Parts: sequence; structure tokens; C-alpha cells
Amino acid sequence: MIELPHSGLSVPHTDLHVVSLREAMHSYGVSFTAVLAVGQRVVGAAENDGRGGPTIFQPGAGNVFTWRDMEAFAAQCRHGGEPVDVGGVLDCLVDEYDLARRLATAAELGRTLIRAVVMDRFPVNVVEVDPPATDAQRAALIAHLADVPVPDGARWEIWDGHRWSPLTSQTP
Repeated sequence: MIELPHSGLSVPHTDLHVVSLREAMHSYGVSFTAVLAVGQRVVGAAENDGRGGPTIFQPGAGNVFTWRDMEAFAAQCRHGGEPVDVGGVLDCLVDEYDLARRLATAAELGRTLIRAVVMDRFPVNVVEVDPPATDAQRAALIAHLADVPVPDGARWEIWDGHRWSPLTSQTP
């Protein structure tokens, strides 16, 4: 199994991935459509209407990758050793694409990302920052984060170029 760096999802292979993402902000939430590919071939889309329901898979034309294929892929995936449903797998694949894209943009500017996560999976706040070069800069960043509201049980992490490393412990 391969553990994806941004979501922690363990997958049997990385052939299934997101190749584009379109998001829209609404008064009730954020909806999105993500185009999915297996290798270089587009096979469908992951869609969420932003109203709190699950992300769903919409197979593409030609039955190249069907609902049954998606369910079989999801059945092999794990998060924290536990099974993940199709919606959870799709959400993780979207997070992988979105965070990789945002990290690449930040890196071009010599910056990195920090994120608040809950339940070791769900990023609730992602912020671009200058990477702290000294212990004093790291301490100042952590002090600043103490004033940023996050849900109970969240913790801040920083991308160090290879992995997400803890910045703070979980909030009470």
C-alpha cells in the first residue's frame, strides 16, 4: 500500500488521481467537481454539491472505469488502518490534488503551507506562510496560531517539503 502525503489515505496504487478541480463558493458551502483519471485517461468526476452530503463518483463515457471499479478501488483503501467508503476516498484524492497544487504555488514563492487538521485527516484551515528559519521564528508562528480560532481537537501542522510535521498539539 502507498500512503498519500496530504490525506494519509493508503491506496493500492496511484494510477487513479485528480487532474483538475473546479470549486464554487455558495452561501451554504463550497461545491466542487474534480476530473479523475487513471493514468493519462480521464475516467469520470468526483462531485460534491457543498450541502454536507457525500462526494459522489460520476463515471465518464465509455465504461472505462465504472462504479464497480471505483467501489473495488475504495475497498482496498485504508485510512488509519480502517476501511474508507467511496466518498471518503474521493475527498482524499481531491485534498491530495488541491494541497499539492497549493504547495507548488507556495514553493515557487519560497513559501510553504500550514494547516489545521481534525481527526488526523480533515484540513479545516490552510494558510501560506514564510517557512520559519529559526527557533524564534517558529515560536512566533506558534504564538500567532494560538489566536486563530480552530475547532476543538484541531492541531496545526507545517509542510517541511517532504511531510506534514506538527506545529502545535491538539486544542482541548
